[in-house]
Amino acid sequence: MIALTWLRVLLGRRRARLLATAVGVGVSLVHLDPIRALFVASVINGIVAPPLLFLIVLLGADSQIMGQRVSSGLSLVLTWTAAGAMALAAAALLLTTLVSR
Repeated sequence: MIALTWLRVLLGRRRARLLATAVGVGVSLVHLDPIRALFVASVINGIVAPPLLFLIVLLGADSQIMGQRVSSGLSLVLTWTAAGAMALAAAALLLTTLVSR
């Protein structure tokens, strides 16, 4: 039974390596700048993160979902502050991008 588990893990790692190699070869063949691709991915992540963080904070504050493990007042203040700062940063990024063109 343990050998079968290790076999599945090994096959999963091989597939992951194959996929990573294929993506790397594809990026090389298309002549895509990898640094620019990382930058664009980071920008997309920065824009998508605030709404997700808002949802996580709302879920953490809901006693029907969290039961006895509801977020404390201090935790809510800190997470709402962080979510608001991230939203302002994303808005500033979008505003500066649109105004500079």
